[in-house]
Amino acid sequence: MSTYTHAVNILLAVAALSGTAACHHKDKDAKSAAPCRRDTEDDIKNAGATGIEGVKTGARTTAEAGRMVGRTTAGLVTGGTNEAGKRWDEGKEDVSDTAHSGGAKTSDQASVPRCNP
Repeated sequence: MSTYTHAVNILLAVAALSGTAACHHKDKDAKSAAPCRRDTEDDIKNAGATGIEGVKTGARTTAEAGRMVGRTTAGLVTGGTNEAGKRWDEGKEDVSDTAHSGGAKTSDQASVPRCNP
């Protein structure tokens, strides 16, 4: 199986699971509206949602890195190595920001607490 076919199969599986794994129960007895995990089923759903958020972060970061390479190449063609270096540095910041923001979302998803008994 080619790498491309394998990647497509993984993305299809993640998309199929995202509808079932992304829901949370809210503790009806709790005063706060924050989601929580009641049982093993919720733990599994939360783990799946955390994994999906991690995959989304990786995809967004990879896409941003691809754009960075494209902008750097365009800078090299239009303005030489100085322009390419400038665009590379700007792109590095964008990629880093994308990765950090996605990492925070993944961490938030992973930190859904257990409900109080």
